[in-house]
Amino acid sequence: MKITAKSIGRVLENPYFAFPLTCFVLFVIIIAVLMMNNTKEVISKDGRITEALQGGMFKIQLDDETIALAAISGKMRKFHIRLMPGDRVKVEFSPHDLTRGRISYRYK
Repeated sequence: MKITAKSIGRVLENPYFAFPLTCFVLFVIIIAVLMMNNTKEVISKDGRITEALQGGMFKIQLDDETIALAAISGKMRKFHIRLMPGDRVKVEFSPHDLTRGRISYRYK
């Protein structure tokens, strides 16, 4: 059977197929939009490194006096940017867990 615009139009005109099909298409579009919005959300905060741990992990005291655990980002590892206790850094957090983050920048 060949699928053409005319045959698709006939399916959409049929009340038994049209409603579930349009509901499914709208559902897929809504899910795609929600997934695109959630993956790009990043919360950035500034803080000071208090302790260097093993494996590129650091304890950071944020400006709002909370303590967070953060790992050094991949580009900072690649370009051998050194971090020491006392350095001011920018940390990026996922909105799901504000206690673990990624160090994305070392202030001068």
